[in-house]
Amino acid sequence: MMRVSTLQYFQGNIGKLTDMQARLSNLQNQISSGVEVQKPSDDPSRLFQGIQAQRGINRGEQLNRNISFARNQLEQADGALGQATNNMLEIKFRMVQAANGTLSASDRSSIAITLQAMREELLQLFNQKDVSGRYLFSGTEEEQATFESDPASGVAYPVYQGQTAAAGAGGLSVEVGAGVFVRLGVLGSDSMVLQVADPLAGTPEVNVFSLLDDAVSLLNGNAPIDDIRAVAGQLDEVFEKLQNSRAALGIRMAALDANEAINDAELTSLSQLKRDSLDVDAAQAISELVQGQAQMQAFQLSYSNIAKLSLFNFIT
Repeated sequence: MMRVSTLQYFQGNIGKLTDMQARLSNLQNQISSGVEVQKPSDDPSRLFQGIQAQRGINRGEQLNRNISFARNQLEQADGALGQATNNMLEIKFRMVQAANGTLSASDRSSIAITLQAMREELLQLFNQKDVSGRYLFSGTEEEQATFESDPASGVAYPVYQGQTAAAGAGGLSVEVGAGVFVRLGVLGSDSMVLQVADPLAGTPEVNVFSLLDDAVSLLNGNAPIDDIRAVAGQLDEVFEKLQNSRAALGIRMAALDANEAINDAELTSLSQLKRDSLDVDAAQAISELVQGQAQMQAFQLSYSNIAKLSLFNFIT
C-alpha cells in the first residue's frame, strides 16, 4: 500500500486550494467585465469569431458615419434647391404677369426690380459653402465659386465655374454600403445652366442669370410681348432642369436611407455574434461562483480540521 507523507498531503491540498482560488478569481473577472473569452488560450475559435465580428462592427459604424456626413451635405444642397425652386416659381409667375399686354411701362419696371432681387438670391443660393468651406454646387472644383462673372471674357453675368467635363464629376464620393458609393457634390450646371458656352462657335453660356438679365433689360425697355415670352420659355426650361436635379438628389438621399437600414441590420447581427462569441453568461457564471465559494469554504474548513490533527490525538 502506497504511503502518503504529511508533506505530500499538504502540498496536494495547497495546490487544490490554489486552483480553486484561481477559478473563483477568473469567474469574478468574467462577471465584472462581462467577457468570458479574454485571451486565445480561453477559446481560440470563439476569440477569432469575436474579433471578426468586431471588425465588421467597426466597418458598419464607419459606413453609418459616412452616411451621416453625406446626409448633412445633401440636405444642405436640397434645402438650397428647395429655395431655388420657390424663387423660380415666383419668377415664372412674374414673367406671366409681364407678358400681359395691358401692363404699363411702370408695372413692368416693378416686375424687373423683383426679378433682379430673385437673381441675387439665386446667386447666393448656388454659391453656398458647406461647413468645411467647400462650395456645394461646384463639383470637383470645390474651392472655386460656383458662379462668377468673368470680366476678361466680356460676360457681365455670372457663369458656371465648376467641373462638368469628367464623367461622374460632382465632387467627393463616400462609401455608404458594401461597394455602394454616393456622390456628395451637386452640380450647379445641372440646375441653372441651359446651354454651355462654345468658344469655337462663339456662343456664350446661357444660364438663369443671363436669362434674368435679359428679362430685366426687356422689361425696363418696355420690349414687345413676344420677346418677353421667349425669355419666359427659356426660364421654364431652366425650371425643369432644376426639378430634375432635385429629383436626382432625392434618389441619392433615398439610397442613404436604404443603406443605413442595411447597415443597422448587419450591426445588430454582428453585435449578437460578438456577444455569443465573447460575452459571459452572467447567470451561469454567478451560479458557478456561488457554488465554488461554498465548495472552497467547505474545503478550507475540512483542511483546517485535518491539519490540526496529530498522532497524539489518537493516543489514549
